[in-house]
Amino acid sequence: MMLKIVLFSCFVTGLFFQDLQAEADFQGKTARRWLEDLESPIPLTRRRAALAFAVMGASAKEAIPTLVKSLNDQDEVVRGDIAFALGRMGMYGKGALSGLQGALDDDHESVRMKAIGAIRGIDPMGLWTVNTLLIAQKNSSDEVKKIAAAGLASVKDDSKAYRKLVDAMTSKDPYIASAAITAIGAKGTNSKKYASTILRLTESDNEMVAKAASMAMGKVDPDGSSLMVIALRKVQSNSAAYQLEGIESLVGYGEKAAAAVPAIGKLVYSPDSMVSLAAVKALATLGEFHAEAVKYLSNGLNSQNPETRLAVIDALPGLDSSVGVPILPVLAKASGDKDYTVRVGVVSVLSKLEDRDAALSLLKNFLKDPSYYVRAAAATAIGEQGESARSAIPILEKLKKDQDQSVKSAATAAIEAIKNPAEKEE
Repeated sequence: MMLKIVLFSCFVTGLFFQDLQAEADFQGKTARRWLEDLESPIPLTRRRAALAFAVMGASAKEAIPTLVKSLNDQDEVVRGDIAFALGRMGMYGKGALSGLQGALDDDHESVRMKAIGAIRGIDPMGLWTVNTLLIAQKNSSDEVKKIAAAGLASVKDDSKAYRKLVDAMTSKDPYIASAAITAIGAKGTNSKKYASTILRLTESDNEMVAKAASMAMGKVDPDGSSLMVIALRKVQSNSAAYQLEGIESLVGYGEKAAAAVPAIGKLVYSPDSMVSLAAVKALATLGEFHAEAVKYLSNGLNSQNPETRLAVIDALPGLDSSVGVPILPVLAKASGDKDYTVRVGVVSVLSKLEDRDAALSLLKNFLKDPSYYVRAAAATAIGEQGESARSAIPILEKLKKDQDQSVKSAATAAIEAIKNPAEKEE
C-alpha cells in the first residue's frame, strides 16, 4: 500500500514538473531541478534556488504554489529571497498575495520589507497593496513603516485603492487610521475635499490619530484657516494641555488669529497657572490687532498667579501705543496688588508713560508703599521725570528719613534730579 502511495505521489509530481516551461532555466538547471533544491536540508542550496527563481521570474510562474510554501522556510534568507522571487512574477503572482501578506508577520525585518516589495510588484498600487501597506504600519520596525508610508503616499487619487485609503482614515485601528490620514495629507491641497473628515479626526480620543490629522491638515489646508479652527477648539476645550497647544498655534498666525482674542481672554481666569500665563502672553502678541485686548488683559489681574498678573502689567505699554486704549485704569487697579513684584512692575510701566502728569499722580502713592522695594523704585521713577515732578519733593523729603537705606538713597537722588535736571542730563 505504501508503495502505491509513493508511486502515485511521484506520478502527480511528475505531471506538475512537466508543466513548467522549458525556457524556465538558470545556470543550466531547469525550474524542476531548482524546485528540488528548495527541498534540500542545506540552507545555502535553498538560498541559491530562491535566487534562481528570482532571476527566472515569470517564466517559472508554474512554480508559484511551491514557492509560496517556501515562505515558511526555517531560514530567513530563503524566506526573503522567495518573497523577492514571487514579486518578480508580476501579474502572474496574484495567487501568492495572501501568503506574502502573511509574511508581514515574519520575525525578520528583511523578510517583511521584501514581502511588501513583492506585493507592490504583483499588484502595483492596487487594493492588495494598499491594504498591505496599511497593515505594515502596525509593524514595530521604523524602516518598514517608512517604506510603507512612502508607498501609500504614491497611490493615485483617482484609483479604487485611493478610495480604500480614504475609508481607512476612520478605521478603529489607530495604526491603520494614522497611516491613511498621513497618506491622504501627503497629497496636499489635492486632498482638500477630505479636509472636513481630517478636521474631525483632529479631535480623536486617540493621540496618535489626532496628531496625524493635525499634521495632515497643515498640508491639506496650508493657508491655515482650518488649522486655526482646530486651535480655537483646543482653546475652548476643558483640557489644559489642549488649551496650551491651541494658544501656541494661534499666536503663530498673528493678525489672522485676531478673532480668537476673546476666547483666549477667557483663559486668563484659568486655575492652571501655565494656561493663564500663556493666555496673557498671547494677548500681548495678538492684542495689537484687537481693540478689546486691554479689557481681556485686565482680567488677568484677578489671577491667583502673581507671575500672570506681572505679565499683564508688562504687556500693557505695547498695547497702549498700538491699540490706543488707555491703560492707566488698569495700572491703577494693579497698584493695590498684594504681591510687591507686581507693584514694582506697575512703577516700571508708569515711569515710561508719555502722560507724565497722570503717571506722577500714581507714583506718589507708591512712595507710601509698605515694601521698601516699591518705595525705592517709585522714588527713582519720579526722579527720572525731572523738574516736572517738583510736587513730589515734600514726600521725597520724608523718605530721606526712611528706615531702609536704599529708599533714603533713592529719595535723595530723586530730589537732586528734580532740582537740578541739567546736571542729570550731563
